Amino acid sequence: MQTWNTGPYLSDSCGYVALSHPPAPKRIIIAFRGTYSLANAIADLSLAKQSYLPYPSDGHSPTKTTPDDQKCEGCTVHSGFLESWTQAQRVIGETVSNLVKVWKAERGYELVLVGHSLGGAVAALAALEFHAKGYGPVVTTFGEPRVGNEALARFIDRRFTPETYRRLTHVNDPVPLLPLNEWGFAPHQTEYYINQKELPPKQENILRCEGAEDKECIAGGGVNPLQLFWSHRDYFVRLGVCLKDPRRVLLEGDKDAGGRAEGEIWETGGREVVPEHPNDIALRRRWGWRGDAAVEKEKV
Repeated sequence: MQTWNTGPYLSDSCGYVALSHPPAPKRIIIAFRGTYSLANAIADLSLAKQSYLPYPSDGHSPTKTTPDDQKCEGCTVHSGFLESWTQAQRVIGETVSNLVKVWKAERGYELVLVGHSLGGAVAALAALEFHAKGYGPVVTTFGEPRVGNEALARFIDRRFTPETYRRLTHVNDPVPLLPLNEWGFAPHQTEYYINQKELPPKQENILRCEGAEDKECIAGGGVNPLQLFWSHRDYFVRLGVCLKDPRRVLLEGDKDAGGRAEGEIWETGGREVVPEHPNDIALRRRWGWRGDAAVEKEKV
């Protein structure tokens, strides 16, 4: 695994590159972290746009020999998002290229990109570049903001299918609605909408949306900045919060929070369970955790 962080003065692009080996699915995974620092917030809120050229981050630009289907006529991109990807590409570009040559081309590993919030926008731009290079990425983003204008959104739609790009949104999350249409930004297609507020969502509460702005999905909502602290971080699990999972606290330590003491083992029928503890009820209520069945199901 390789992690990177370009630092607060370079759009604070951050994430990791990892290999997933059998018996897990064979994958090269590139994960882009969401908004966390002040530099990320500035990049998010910057509304400056610039022309988008395919794979600009490594010095390429369209030429007379560029195939027509690789051109992006009239495309503009959010300059802050592009800068975040440009900085990340300088750090991980060679690593990804080498991994694709060995693990994808020779051993059949799939190139998978994931990103949340700002990381979703960076993943979108990375995906376009990797697609242009023939890497065949598969992309999943959570709470992805609008990356560029209508022309760029349709360019993304032409590059990917519902099987190779999934854009997940969550009820009341304001970020997929930003920047606004009035400012010259537009969403791309293949949206999956979680219409349940609480975690974890049920399968029937995950909807496949029609087109880029299905009014039955996120486009039918409004922008409420307060939901940045709630709906924007809740996608299957709580994202973007650097806190220890309370289940791990209970099972691994921190006696004051209800965890076991060092060397203390809790076992019942060959698996770990949570003992009774004064803080146990409070933790369960706070995190919506329903006890031992969740431990067994998720193999914590």
